[in-house]
Amino acid sequence: MKCVKCGSETRVIETRQHAAAVIRRRRACTNAACGHRVTTEETVLPAASLLRQKPIGEVALALAEKRRQVQLDARRANEDRALLRDLGIDEDYGDDDDGR
Repeated sequence: MKCVKCGSETRVIETRQHAAAVIRRRRACTNAACGHRVTTEETVLPAASLLRQKPIGEVALALAEKRRQVQLDARRANEDRALLRDLGIDEDYGDDDDGR
């Protein structure tokens, strides 16, 4: 962690468990000219709160992009079928009737 006064690194002097999910740390700046001290509190979050919820706008954009991609894939498949038909090749990519 950086010192809030001078921006140098800090070191932990003391660590204490304050409450069930809170850790208090006493920190000191490593810059001898500064020597600023600060107390920080770290709260342990439940695992469920770490899951990111997408805003509705992001979901809508993702769905629209997926829909556009599916339509593009379908259009390309139709173009491929038309090309094969024009070349006289069956859709199963073979031109003989015995299934090979």
